[in-house]
Amino acid sequence: MANEPIDRAPAAAVRSPEPTAERAGAGIDGVAGLVARLREHKIAQWALAYIGAAITVAHGEDLAAHAFGWNEAIARWLIALLIVGFPIILTLAWYQGHKGLTRITQGELMLCSILFVIGAGILVVLVRPPPEAAGQTGAAAKPEPQARVEMTSATAAVPAPASLKPRIAVLPFENLSPDPRNAFFADGVHEEILTELANHAPGLAVISGTTMSTYRGKAVTVETLARDLNCTYVLEGSLQREGDEVRLTLQLIDARSDSHVWAQDYNRKLVSAMALESEVAAAVTEQLSLKFAGAVQSGGSTSSPLAYDLYLKARAAEGSATDEGTMAGYRQAEQLLDQAIATDPNFARAYLERMSVGVRQFLYNFAPPDQVLPRARADLAAAQHLAPTDPVVIAFEAVMAYAELDYGRALQLFETAEAAGLADPELLDWHNKLLFAMGSYPEAVALSRRLADLDPKNEAAQYWWWYMLMELHRYPEALRLADIGIVRAQIEVPWRIRRANVLFYAGGDLKPLSALSAPFFRQPWRTEQDVQSLFSFASYELSLEHRFGDLRKLIDTAQSGEVRSTYHMWPLYRVGRTPLADERGWMDLLLGDRGEARRP
Repeated sequence: MANEPIDRAPAAAVRSPEPTAERAGAGIDGVAGLVARLREHKIAQWALAYIGAAITVAHGEDLAAHAFGWNEAIARWLIALLIVGFPIILTLAWYQGHKGLTRITQGELMLCSILFVIGAGILVVLVRPPPEAAGQTGAAAKPEPQARVEMTSATAAVPAPASLKPRIAVLPFENLSPDPRNAFFADGVHEEILTELANHAPGLAVISGTTMSTYRGKAVTVETLARDLNCTYVLEGSLQREGDEVRLTLQLIDARSDSHVWAQDYNRKLVSAMALESEVAAAVTEQLSLKFAGAVQSGGSTSSPLAYDLYLKARAAEGSATDEGTMAGYRQAEQLLDQAIATDPNFARAYLERMSVGVRQFLYNFAPPDQVLPRARADLAAAQHLAPTDPVVIAFEAVMAYAELDYGRALQLFETAEAAGLADPELLDWHNKLLFAMGSYPEAVALSRRLADLDPKNEAAQYWWWYMLMELHRYPEALRLADIGIVRAQIEVPWRIRRANVLFYAGGDLKPLSALSAPFFRQPWRTEQDVQSLFSFASYELSLEHRFGDLRKLIDTAQSGEVRSTYHMWPLYRVGRTPLADERGWMDLLLGDRGEARRP
């Protein structure tokens, strides 16, 4: 028995087992062989699983970023990591996909390590901020760093400074005049000093008067201003006017250390007070060791105290009319400027201001062009004759060219005015409107960032920035801007509506917009102002929901018979007033009632 042969498999069978699928596939040439190997290693399954997981993670980060106000850098890093991880996953799939759960070998670990090193280099490139955020350093580049927008715990931070220039915040002057009606004079001098600093101190970033006016009458510390506005200096003071005497008291404070830099009292006769703005601006820039370019007067100003008073009152009335969207303020400003020019026919700035009033009436559809533009052109010509070298006149010439739809010439004139040093936010805002009308949205967004830097609490400027982002389909940025507006604005509802608009356009979610609009539709449309403020929003939102019957009923409640078009940025929509009967007719057509639509 011991000598009987042992029953075992032939040696050849041990060395040559049955061909596996892997070996069978290896013998197939060309594309078919490659496909067989990919299927065997489950490359497609691993790739699809990774892509699905990556999309889920990216979407989750996007939702969390909007909820908690995360910085954009987080999203860039996450997306870059997901991209770099894709080839690593495919490599692991090639070695592990056909083995099941097995330990990773040293060779596989070494290959993954090499891929990680390569991926680290790719990350350095992928997570760089875009050129508009980081600035460009080439010879032909124009640095315009993106102002970062971040959220803090309970308040929205103002965008970080867009340059390394020192920033000054000029608080509204306290009116110490015995007559409280002289408050307009204190406010006017404050605005003129701001304009002088903005236009003639190129080394200084001057925060706009629109933002600074939000601090009027409030007890605010220098520390608060430094935190809210990122300013490095604060100029505060008081103005007293009594009879022909004017006393202006100023002090300049270093906001970083809350220490006094300079203080000065100015006592002037009213007749010489008109030159005070340039004197103060020059003194401030001297204290900061900056260059003051100086204003080109050559007929721009006036020596008449009465004309100057009327001019300051007109500017205040024009500002109120623009903010409130009413014709009465423009009429009042026009009357005051008529009196100022009658008092001093050589007051060039009064002519420019009256031109501005006429152009605004046309652009905002308060008056037809043939009613206001001829006089506006005449006013511009008078200012050009009186102050031909004043850069401010060039800026207003650009505004007129914009109103006349001569966009190419307007753009050239704006660039000429800014090259001369003008940086007044009002000028930049007109330039921004021109870029928007020309469809130059990326350039307009860049200028909007600059405006947000100089005028961080100007909600109108913030709105245009948001609108341009929507036009560019840059929804994450628009959503973040809306979130900041909700926190920062005194009335948050408009920004909540804008946020809801982003959600609808980005993802088709109409519920937030419907919930916000419901209270508005219950309000009565009694006055023309009611119709103006509610109609555009109601027609837009209800049309999105195809609720044409509800919109028809809402129009029927209006006591006013027409609505003024406010889409002054597009010549196509500059149609003045639209009868509500036309809107009723459109609703009837959409409801399929042709007979009712034909009724007058």
